[in-house]
Amino acid sequence: MNPEMTEQEKVTEGTADFLSQVVIFTDLKREDLRQVARLFNQVCYPRQAVIFFQAEKGDHFYIVKSGSVKIYRLTEDGHEIILDVFATGDFFGEMALLDKDIRSATVQTREPTTLLVMRRTDFQKMIQRQPEIALNIISILSQRLRRANTTIENFAFGDARLRVIHAITKLGQSYGKSTKKGLRLDLRVTHQELASLVGTSRETVTRTLLEIQNEGLVSLEQRHLVIHNLEALEKITRRIT
Repeated sequence: MNPEMTEQEKVTEGTADFLSQVVIFTDLKREDLRQVARLFNQVCYPRQAVIFFQAEKGDHFYIVKSGSVKIYRLTEDGHEIILDVFATGDFFGEMALLDKDIRSATVQTREPTTLLVMRRTDFQKMIQRQPEIALNIISILSQRLRRANTTIENFAFGDARLRVIHAITKLGQSYGKSTKKGLRLDLRVTHQELASLVGTSRETVTRTLLEIQNEGLVSLEQRHLVIHNLEALEKITRRIT
């Protein structure tokens, strides 16, 4: 960065650098990235902070800069059902801005998390001025819908063990980093979170993880899951996809 830049200019350049790695902005030129960067405010949240609640009015769009969040709904008896987990580079909060409806789920941080936050009016202006952003958002939403359809099918036809393996496979595909030993998940997901994600008990998750560890498909290293054979896991999940 130019040392003669003001502090605000440095913040804008840093945000633009980050946005250039976010899939919905990869088609933008540098000056366009700067313009978008100026629309965001950076907000830091502690662990377990609620970003917004289900049924609230939606006024903001969010991108995870660091950390991670979980998206969940509560059943009538207070049981938590995790719909998804988002980490660095993922966005959320767009649905209520696009359809002008209330929030469909609650979002809560899983760890200290930094978010880029944009107001509804700025979000609408952004996608009007940069239609390629809207097309990229639609593409990501279509991918999420496909995943949701698969999840519904899993609940209908797959047993709990296969649902756990399917969830691990999807996490590996989304957040796995290649190492000599396999795909290492930088995103740490607890057994209880996996259980809430696939609609089973924590005990079933623990048992399934032990089974596939004994089969040499995964291992745990410093509390991070390492997938040694993603292809084998994918082959198992094809029984329900």
